[in-house]
Amino acid sequence: MAPPCSKTETKGPVSPGSARQLWGSLAANLRPLTEITDPPDVVSETRRGTTTMQITRRYTTEGQSPYAGIDFRLTTSEIRNPDGSVVFKLEGVEVPESWSQVASDVLAQKYFRKAGVAARLKTVEEETVPSWLWRSVPDTEALAALPEKERFVSELSSKQVFDRLAGCWTYWGWKGSYFTSEADAHAFHDELRYMLAKQMVAPNSPQ
Repeated sequence: MAPPCSKTETKGPVSPGSARQLWGSLAANLRPLTEITDPPDVVSETRRGTTTMQITRRYTTEGQSPYAGIDFRLTTSEIRNPDGSVVFKLEGVEVPESWSQVASDVLAQKYFRKAGVAARLKTVEEETVPSWLWRSVPDTEALAALPEKERFVSELSSKQVFDRLAGCWTYWGWKGSYFTSEADAHAFHDELRYMLAKQMVAPNSPQ
């Protein structure tokens, strides 16, 4: 379900070295991201030689979608030349209701994967990774049954981006033994998706 770097297979998977750099940055900034202001919220327990983290939920509820209380809408994103001709247009873009058109355009034009997203996926079982974090790869058999033009599509929903980013970060956090428990990994995953949807956090470049 989750990636090495997304909920879908990536053309260039993130290397373990890059993941460690990412997590070094995330760990350094964890407290402001999750509004952890009291040191006891971060455990000092060690697992496999790594100090692990306990994540306190601030905005989400265990067992409930992080998007449960967020309204979404459909919009159209486009870029026009000075003469009015259309350079880029994408219809049916799903974004949070509170997002401005500018924010919606940036997401659609810079963050969406607009090609190469397999229309049919299957999860890759990993014994040491929780099933909800298993990464996904193209299901070649299912894709072969589709018309060729329908086999690969574009992302159209902001939820796909939020899930892909948070899934990537949580996956590598789990692989690096950063979490005290599976519940903490789940909380981290949910909290990040909520905060991305509410524009409380964002990566500094498209991923």
